[in-house]
Amino acid sequence: MAECVVGASVDEDYLDLFRQVGFTDVEVLREFDYFAASPSAETRQVASGLGGRAIEVTMRRPAEAPVGLRRLTYRLRPRRLGIGDRGLWGAVAVIGALIACYGTMALLAFLSLLGMSVTIDPGLWAATIAGAAILAVVATAFNLTRHRQPWPLVVAGLGAAAIGYAMFGAYDPIIEGLGFAALISAVAFDLYLIYRAELCP
Repeated sequence: MAECVVGASVDEDYLDLFRQVGFTDVEVLREFDYFAASPSAETRQVASGLGGRAIEVTMRRPAEAPVGLRRLTYRLRPRRLGIGDRGLWGAVAVIGALIACYGTMALLAFLSLLGMSVTIDPGLWAATIAGAAILAVVATAFNLTRHRQPWPLVVAGLGAAAIGYAMFGAYDPIIEGLGFAALISAVAFDLYLIYRAELCP
């Protein structure tokens, strides 16, 4: 760990801080139990319960620190944002589906107002929307191991099926809207169950 037990950092988050400011070849040389030598039995017990430990790190300093896009790329990495750890892939997929569907429609309408005409392959557009919806279902399925509740997966599956029907069957904006509503509700409930399971294991 990098700090005191109360505010200790996760290894990868700590190492990312160095990468963000431009250090390269950041590696952990060794890990050791820093708190084992503490004269306080309580400190040793707390550190042991939290998995507290120290690490030795090596890295290289480049001639210049990263700026602009390179630094932003580091900060927006999924691992750093904790997307996987927090079960957020379903939310990312739903947002992608919404952007692909309604965002594209809004963009086309805006371009039309400007007198510009853009042609989009309807099949590819529909496949992108349906694919993102399916990814949301898959992400919800992976989260089953975290809370053991099937309902988010069932509702997400129904929502994705409705979206797929609207995309490839008989298009109906009501069915499409209900599909998105079901998918969003399922992912939101899924995240709530994850939060509750981690809060009260």
